[in-house]
Amino acid sequence: MARKCPMYKRWLTCFPGDFIPVAPFRQDTIGRMPFLLASQTANLITQEMKVVPELKKTVTELPDLSRIHLATKGWHIYDPLKTSNSKGSAAIYLARSEDKMNGLLLQYLPPHSRTSAHYHTVQTETYYLLLGKASIETPGATIVLNVPGRSQATIKPGTQSAATHSVITKDLPSLMVIQLVNCPGGLSMDDHHYK
Repeated sequence: MARKCPMYKRWLTCFPGDFIPVAPFRQDTIGRMPFLLASQTANLITQEMKVVPELKKTVTELPDLSRIHLATKGWHIYDPLKTSNSKGSAAIYLARSEDKMNGLLLQYLPPHSRTSAHYHTVQTETYYLLLGKASIETPGATIVLNVPGRSQATIKPGTQSAATHSVITKDLPSLMVIQLVNCPGGLSMDDHHYK
C-alpha cells in the first residue's frame, strides 16, 4: 500500500512499480521498476535527486494553476497533459508507465468533477490517492479516499450491474496513481465498458 514517507513533513508519496513503499529509498529498487515521487514542493524532489540522480525531474502545471513536482524513472510524462477521451469524464492524465503493459496511470481530477461511469470484465483497477480527496461510487457502496499516501481502493472486474464505478471529487481535486492489472492490450480502452 502507498503511504506517506515518514521522513518528510509535507506530503511526498513514493511508488515503486509493485507498490510496496520504500522509505527511505533503497538503491536496489530504483533500477528495476517504475518509480514515482510526487510533491507540491520542489525542494523535496531536489533533495531526493541528490541521493538518486538517475530520477527525471518534471514540473507539471495543472489546470487550476497549481504545480506538481515529479521525480520519475520508468514513466512517460505527457506534454501536453492528456485529457480523457471518455464521454463525461473530466480526468486529466499526467503520466503513464513507459512499459504500457505495466498499466500505471497518474490521473488528476479537478474539484467538482467525475470520471465516466464504466466497468471492466477482465481487468482490475487499484486507485492510490496521492493528493486531495475523492470518492469512488459503485453500485453497492461509495468508497471515500481521503488520506493522501494511505487511501486506496480496488475495483474488481464484473458485470455492469456489479462493477460499474466512477471517481468523483467535491471541493478538493485528487491526484491518483491507477494500477491496472490483467488489462488486455496494456494501457488501452479494450476493457472499458460504459453504462
